[in-house]
Amino acid sequence: MVAIDFSEDRVKVIALVGCREHILKSQEFIKATKDFKHFREMGSRRKKQYFKVFPRKFSKIMGLLEVAKTYSSTESLQEDLDKLAPLIVIVDDKLFPTIRHPRKVRESRVKEKHRRKLITLADNLANYFRILLKTNPEKYRKEREKLEKP
Repeated sequence: MVAIDFSEDRVKVIALVGCREHILKSQEFIKATKDFKHFREMGSRRKKQYFKVFPRKFSKIMGLLEVAKTYSSTESLQEDLDKLAPLIVIVDDKLFPTIRHPRKVRESRVKEKHRRKLITLADNLANYFRILLKTNPEKYRKEREKLEKP
């Protein structure tokens, strides 16, 4: 299962995060992701603090993920999505019409807690790299190498 999130503010970043369903439901995953909050739900001060610790937190859960990647275009995302062939794709509502997959679900329709966590991870990854690309493009390239899992 994969979640796709879109973040835009002068620069566009699309994040894809994938994990096996049984791992999403495991206590290890639930415990490891309890500190991840949806970016929209944080205040500006909290976002600044969160931005600093995000790479460390995200690198701790990478072993549980199958894939974690960012894109600047839907075309390259679609190519990788076709290769991955996940069972279910949870897609950001803004991207829903552009993504082709037989079993895609709108992010707004997902209610299961373990799937919401996957959406939150994709949201955090997209926002982190959007802010990084906007403020520090050189660090963006280095962080992508560290935090992406092909």
